[in-house]
Amino acid sequence: MKTYIVLLRGINVGGRNVLPMKELVGLLERIGCRDVRTYIRSGPGGVGRSKLAAGWEKLLGVPMTDRNWRTVGALREMAEEIAP
Repeated sequence: MKTYIVLLRGINVGGRNVLPMKELVGLLERIGCRDVRTYIRSGPGGVGRSKLAAGWEKLLGVPMTDRNWRTVGALREMAEEIAP
């Protein structure tokens, strides 16, 4: 079974574009995803204010989202629990 990790950009930020995790899980399950888990509702503790992070999108020329290393590690652990 393949494991997918979805990082959403601009959701639950500053009280705008709110998508409750329960609704997100329900939506993903309705389209056929199984064993859906969520991690956090907000983005990576200041990385959005980082000058380095701000430059990546412009440099690469594509929309993107950033996460801090702690979040990356937590996502990896969650994925390994599902499919070791």
